[in-house]
Amino acid sequence: YFDAFTDKGFNKFLAKCESQKPGWAEKIKKDIETQGWSTIKTKKYNEYPYHKPFGTPSGKVEIYAFQSFKNEATEKAIAPVSGYIPSPAFTAPKKNSNEFILVSGKNCVTCSGLNMFTQPTRYLGDRTVWMNPVDAQRLGIRNGDMAEIEGIDTKYVGQARITVTKKVVPGAVFAFGFSGGNRTKHLVNDPEYQFVKEGINSHWFATGYAQPIFGNVANNSSVRIKKVRG
Repeated sequence: YFDAFTDKGFNKFLAKCESQKPGWAEKIKKDIETQGWSTIKTKKYNEYPYHKPFGTPSGKVEIYAFQSFKNEATEKAIAPVSGYIPSPAFTAPKKNSNEFILVSGKNCVTCSGLNMFTQPTRYLGDRTVWMNPVDAQRLGIRNGDMAEIEGIDTKYVGQARITVTKKVVPGAVFAFGFSGGNRTKHLVNDPEYQFVKEGINSHWFATGYAQPIFGNVANNSSVRIKKVRG
């Protein structure tokens, strides 16, 4: 599986190099076979700001005092503390309702394929959804109750037990990513690994939104939660 993706990307890269310089692809492959690496492009240092300017009005490093931002000093005023901008990654949940921001987190116990598929995580991993006592009381949920979690944007539905704790603020819930809700058929059919089905994977509910400048992918999302009766 991994090699298939690697080969596909490598072959695409070689084809691009070959189109730029005939014979280059063969040289790259020979370099890798003989020495384990190949130089594609030599890194250049001391380019900024000597040969290329910075993206500032002057093209140089600029230092401003926050006080100066109160007045328009440039074409676009810069606020020292930005105003609130609703997250474009997910629909904002309604306040004091059964809708929440689902915050995704990681730990060193279960949040990787290597760890979550090992027996000790049955006893060490946390596959519950954390909720503040204020919200739990409003929804009639007690610690350990089973709840249904539905993605507001993705419409994905899963179930998990609720941990009532003050470790999360009202209006938000928390779950460890990649720790629960695993549906890999070879695991879920193994009687020794039934525990991997417990809970949810918080990434089911994420929309896949990527920050346009750096490409960071948003893992948080918004969900509706209701207690499972009976």
